Amino acid sequence: MKLAMKIARTVGIVSSSRALGTAVLVGVAAVAATAGTRYVTAHTNAVADAPRVAVVNIEEVLNGLDYLKLEQGKLKNKADERQKELTALANELDELQKKLDLLPLEDKKRREQAGSLVEKSATAQAKTNAYQQIINIEKGDLFKDAHMMVADACGDYAQKNGFDLVIVDDRAIRFDSNMSSDQVSMVIAQKRVMYAADSIDITKAILTKMNNEFAAGGKPAAPKKK
Repeated sequence: MKLAMKIARTVGIVSSSRALGTAVLVGVAAVAATAGTRYVTAHTNAVADAPRVAVVNIEEVLNGLDYLKLEQGKLKNKADERQKELTALANELDELQKKLDLLPLEDKKRREQAGSLVEKSATAQAKTNAYQQIINIEKGDLFKDAHMMVADACGDYAQKNGFDLVIVDDRAIRFDSNMSSDQVSMVIAQKRVMYAADSIDITKAILTKMNNEFAAGGKPAAPKKK
């Protein structure tokens, strides 16, 4: 009788241990499943919340802008007109110099013509310097406005297509052969983009957008003040 009771107790203990072990395993599995679900959810949310980034080769855009080509043509026409004026002055100076060379050293007119030559030379030099500065300023204003227009176009495109950030694609900056260490360091300092997938390159989209708007309206929208 005592032996039977002892065996019964032992069987009960073993059964209880097995049940407890099963419960523990089920609990561990449940915790693991919950943790896994939380990780997947957190990872999914992190991916969903990650900012969408695009890159644009601004040099390619500027070189392909129909508006900029037209305005550069206008600047060239202005520069050509100014150059004609400078060329006429240079020819006049040459004629004065030839006349001066023909005059005898003792001729009183020589001093008068020499003074006129010096005066016209100074005028020609001053005009040359002034015109060069004007050209540089006009070019600077043109490219500044064009750059701002590209920035506005990128902002408009990004907002409509779900991009949070658009950065300049500097991968076109290359290392030349036989560069010094200082030159290599300068190139490295200029480069920011190490890799960008083709799917986030919006260069062609921006260029097409701006040229289409220019063709439709004759002139792109004025750049917004920054």
